[in-house]
Amino acid sequence: MEVYYLRAVRTVSAQLEKVQHLEKWMLFALASPCAAFIGSLWGQVANPFPRQGSGLMAGTLYTAVWVAWIGFSIGGTVAVIQNWYMQRLETAGRALATAVGYATLGGFLGGVALVIVKVTLATIEGMLFKSATMAHIAGWTAESLVLAAFISRSIPNLPMKRALIAGSIAGFLGGFATGISIPAALGDSLKGVLLGLAIGLVEKVAREAWIEVHRDFSAEAASGSIVMMNQVPKINLGENPLRVGSTPDCEIFVRSGDDKSEVLKTLTFKDQRIFVKDQDSGIERQMDDGQSVRVANVTLKAFLKRKPS
Repeated sequence: MEVYYLRAVRTVSAQLEKVQHLEKWMLFALASPCAAFIGSLWGQVANPFPRQGSGLMAGTLYTAVWVAWIGFSIGGTVAVIQNWYMQRLETAGRALATAVGYATLGGFLGGVALVIVKVTLATIEGMLFKSATMAHIAGWTAESLVLAAFISRSIPNLPMKRALIAGSIAGFLGGFATGISIPAALGDSLKGVLLGLAIGLVEKVAREAWIEVHRDFSAEAASGSIVMMNQVPKINLGENPLRVGSTPDCEIFVRSGDDKSEVLKTLTFKDQRIFVKDQDSGIERQMDDGQSVRVANVTLKAFLKRKPS
């Protein structure tokens, strides 16, 4: 299984290398609509539940499974790009599986939310205005809000409130645009581009403190590892520790000299200051804006949007 995973990683990495000059939010916006289109088609073709004529419960399950496939596709795409950008595709199998699982669950719950909101508001709106346009828009908004909440989990320290707002705006605009009669898969593609764009831009706009990852690829190339990109990743810092080490769960993967799997350092942003903590000694110290720390073959450079007073 590991052999097949590494082959797939090398294939994906080779394709992504062709567009490595693009910023991450651009890759999200370009890849997400394609993923949503495929997920939408598959969600309709491979759906075990009938679409119409079998009652509200069957219709809700149909929609939930349909959107779950969309969540699977968009979430998987976002997670692959994110882990490639963080130069850890080779070791991110578990993280990718977790991200895809969350996104699929988010799609299922988003589909349920869509039906509940749409049916409830359509009933009220139909009685008042003989129309269900606003119910359609509200349903899309609820669905995209839930999707954004689960998909954004694969991006470290992404502010959840802003992700929810961005997801809601994406759903509102998508619902408004799809009020006209267009194929469902094309409508879901629009949802994909709006969600991908929203999540990517929120990460960029909300960036208050971050690190640049400067990696020395010479040792990795000599060991036969996958050298994935020349771009310098920028990773947001927050209260949730950003782990640096050789365990598969570390956001920044480095190879330790003794081949032990361990977390070497953690970085956090609290009280408008950046802190780095050595896990062996337990010593935590503050990092100033522009200051660097070396961990194995990686140099981490810290930056602050606003200097502490």
